[in-house]
Amino acid sequence: MKRVEKITSIQLLTMIFITKLFFFMMYTPKMEIGMESTVYMIGQLCSIPFIFLSLLPFYYLNTNLPNYNIMECGKKVNFKFGKIIGMLYYFYMIFSVVNTLINFDFYLSSAVYPESKSYLFIIIITAACAYCGVLGIEPLARFSGFVIIALIISGAMIFLPLVSKVNLSFIHIPRDMGLKDFAKAVYMGIISNNEIVFLYIFADKIKGNASKGIGKYILTSVGFYELVAFFTVAIFGAYEKTVLFPLYSLSGVASLSILERTESVHVAIWVFVAFVKLSLLLIAAGKLLTGFIKMGLDKGVIISSAISLILALLISKSFKILHYIRIFMYTGVLFGIFIVVLPTMVAVSVKINGVRKN
Repeated sequence: MKRVEKITSIQLLTMIFITKLFFFMMYTPKMEIGMESTVYMIGQLCSIPFIFLSLLPFYYLNTNLPNYNIMECGKKVNFKFGKIIGMLYYFYMIFSVVNTLINFDFYLSSAVYPESKSYLFIIIITAACAYCGVLGIEPLARFSGFVIIALIISGAMIFLPLVSKVNLSFIHIPRDMGLKDFAKAVYMGIISNNEIVFLYIFADKIKGNASKGIGKYILTSVGFYELVAFFTVAIFGAYEKTVLFPLYSLSGVASLSILERTESVHVAIWVFVAFVKLSLLLIAAGKLLTGFIKMGLDKGVIISSAISLILALLISKSFKILHYIRIFMYTGVLFGIFIVVLPTMVAVSVKINGVRKN
């Protein structure tokens, strides 16, 4: 049976939103002790126009070379240039897979199953996602539709019971908020959108207009962040500064008549989110690998999975390395390189050389 290769832009954006939820489930609405979470909430809202600006290279490439991914756009300018671009994005995908795996392991082995052997989580999730990656992006897109439905239902189960527990007196704008804190909050709002990279990698797999729905996606993702941040602050107050996994903690506070506690629902959703993100990353890695090494997507996914698994198992044992990776992720270097600099280089090269789709 021939694999269906094309998906709609809405399906891709749905998967991108699910991968974005991995960030929401792992981190607090703030990044630094001493800075109020409400400052970050304001910063997120103010970051919206800058996120749109960061996508200008994508809009340009999508207009001049529609249905071409970032590597193919580079190859239209110069074949070697395109292969180098593809290799750089491939290394980024491998890094992202490893980072996701060790964070997945950290979450389950510290918050959910502290007595378990953590390496088992990494091996099992990698094997499952590798199998999904071999099947291709279209089955993953269909599965993501069911995940979104589950997310809506579980979100209602967690947030609706919390409404009665909200304390609005915890929500306030600090009087001593300086320009530096505000600028940092806006910056964090911008660089926390690394998932945009999937638009560049899977642009050739989208049927129709690849830009359709991007605006709604950005507003939805920022809106969900504001929702999580609001409930975290309004429920925990000053204690929210010590909350490591906000959604998990909120699910523990929520209670329904049919369920005394909703942590089990949250953990199930967490696994689905991690599965979609890792599968999409492995498909992206396999796809890029086939762009500069002649092989099938299946082999590309399997090779990428094996490399990621070995690295993750080695790194997961070192909390020091994990700490440094987290610090590096918040510098914005990856966002700057793979969302701004490289796409801009390709877009400028396309413009200078007058490259257009034949």
